[in-house]
Amino acid sequence: MQLLANHRSWFETGGQRGVRADLSNEDHHGESFSGANLAAAVFREARLSECNFSGATLAAADFSLAKLDAAAFSQADMRGISLERADLSGALMTGANLSRLKHFQKDDVQISANLNGANLSAIQAAGIRMRGAQLVGADLSDADLSNADLREVDLSNADLTGTHLSGAKLDGAIMDGTRGLPSAAS
Repeated sequence: MQLLANHRSWFETGGQRGVRADLSNEDHHGESFSGANLAAAVFREARLSECNFSGATLAAADFSLAKLDAAAFSQADMRGISLERADLSGALMTGANLSRLKHFQKDDVQISANLNGANLSAIQAAGIRMRGAQLVGADLSDADLSNADLREVDLSNADLTGTHLSGAKLDGAIMDGTRGLPSAAS
């Protein structure tokens, strides 16, 4: 796919060659981006239901307001990603990495994954790494977050009704106004 080749060139040369991938407002339902390097790509308001991003590099990509229901992100590198107000209901995110991303020019700056207001209901995300992620107002109802690394996440006003958190690490998590939190996890 020429789009991927152009984006890879753009990314590897710091924008000197190639073109940054921008699929904003496009419909790519069911397409496979498995293993692709789409770091810093833009997918704002894209329709990406049932797409396969397994093993893809999506660090610092922007998926704000995207429709990603039933998409696959297993083992994807999603550090520093923006999924603000995106719909990921029913997505497969087992082993994905949404931890903080170290800024490429400033070692002391880290970018947190932004999932504020996202619909993450019924996601399958056992073993997901989300250390330091922002999940303010996110819907995590009926999600499987067993064995997840949720240290230092901001779950303020999030909905955890029916969420499976067995073995999850929640040290330092902010849970002001969180709904549906199992008593064992608080």
